[in-house]
Amino acid sequence: MNFADLLAAPGPARAQSDDRKRQRAAAIAIGLGALLLVLLAGATTFAGQGLRVAGGLAVVAGIAFGALRLLSNAHRAPASPLRLVARTPLSPRTAVALIELENERFLVAYGDGFTQLLATRPATPRQEGSAQ
Repeated sequence: MNFADLLAAPGPARAQSDDRKRQRAAAIAIGLGALLLVLLAGATTFAGQGLRVAGGLAVVAGIAFGALRLLSNAHRAPASPLRLVARTPLSPRTAVALIELENERFLVAYGDGFTQLLATRPATPRQEGSAQ
């Protein structure tokens, strides 16, 4: 792939994050734990009591996971309009980078003590879910 193709190519597709899967797992853990607690509320056998404890732990773990997710999202920085699409080293001290900023792509060469703009092209729209 040459630099013209790289400039014209769409940005890397975003893979579906594991956050949805983790959120579903936490919701399932809370639901199953709550179900176990309700079904075994009057359990008097050792096995029944053990399942109640397991259900309670599942509920507590799911709630803790949800609380940690909310707290971690509160401190997340807003997305930057500047995005590094690709970078290739040319030598130990020089490289070229393809940078996207506000629907425009810039091919930049840089190294010790210099930076040079090599080419500029409009960015193609990102295609969600496509493989590259």
